[in-house]
Amino acid sequence: MRRLPKTASALVLAFFLLPGPLDAVRDAGTTQIVFPNGEIRYRQWMLPLNVQAQAVVKNFGDSAASFPVWFRMDTTLVGMTQVANLPPQETALVQFPVTLPESGMHSIACSTALVGDDQPANDRIAAWFETWESHLDVGLFPSCTLRIGDTLVPLASARNRAEAEGAMFLLTISRLADSTVVYSSAESVYLLPQQSALVTFDAWTPDSAGVYKCLLRIGRLTPQLPDTLSCFVTVLGAGVEERETPGAGRMTPVPTIVRGVLFLGPSAVGCEPSAVLLDISGRCVAALHPGANDVSRLGAGVYFVWSEPSAVSREPSAVHRVVIAR
Repeated sequence: MRRLPKTASALVLAFFLLPGPLDAVRDAGTTQIVFPNGEIRYRQWMLPLNVQAQAVVKNFGDSAASFPVWFRMDTTLVGMTQVANLPPQETALVQFPVTLPESGMHSIACSTALVGDDQPANDRIAAWFETWESHLDVGLFPSCTLRIGDTLVPLASARNRAEAEGAMFLLTISRLADSTVVYSSAESVYLLPQQSALVTFDAWTPDSAGVYKCLLRIGRLTPQLPDTLSCFVTVLGAGVEERETPGAGRMTPVPTIVRGVLFLGPSAVGCEPSAVLLDISGRCVAALHPGANDVSRLGAGVYFVWSEPSAVSREPSAVHRVVIAR
């Protein structure tokens, strides 16, 4: 009978010393490497690649938990961040600034370190990623104003400055007001050294007025990297006077409506007199030069002026829309 008080005292002491109930679960771990992961293109003159390493962690336990999260790239510890009071069964996106290495295959790992963790097997997750230099100079069209019901054929220009290279171009169009994606199209291109191409995407016909953002991504590029291109399209309702689209003012001196003669200022064709006129299918119908160009033989419709910069310039090719009228 004398042992009972001692047993009761031990149970009470254990109750107050344990971090939770006797059957409490303390478990935090990682579930996904968001970035870097997969293929990452970059341009050599964009180095260093300062980005945010991102991973998803989860509290698998039944009470709030605070714990550190570690990032390791290849064999080097690159940083640590802290998760505070993460509710049970909830996830969190953690990130830490890192500098990506240059061309090659690399590993990225994320691990948690919760005190008293019951399931250490899920504390660490790793992913492989490959960085490599892109030799493509890319331009994106449009920056323009449309009306509801107009049909737009988005275009991208690409020029390869070095080794033969293939790439996938992904174009999305979203409403600027709420970021809702209303259009997406993907096209692939393979270019030999010093070769250029014009990539034509699926046609888009807007059904509502507003300002839209066009975003072009190359290969499996992610938003964390700067090698993406964007422009804006303004869609007007019927009977609404046209207004300037953000960024569209930089597209001059190519005119919008042409009757008989297409006049190009020197800056419209870059540093070299190398420009062509394309029809809506992307077929070249005329070579252009600075000054007056006779286009009276061409039928009325929408055309595109594609100008190419000099070989020593790093500016991408430019594409401008023109309407030949009678």
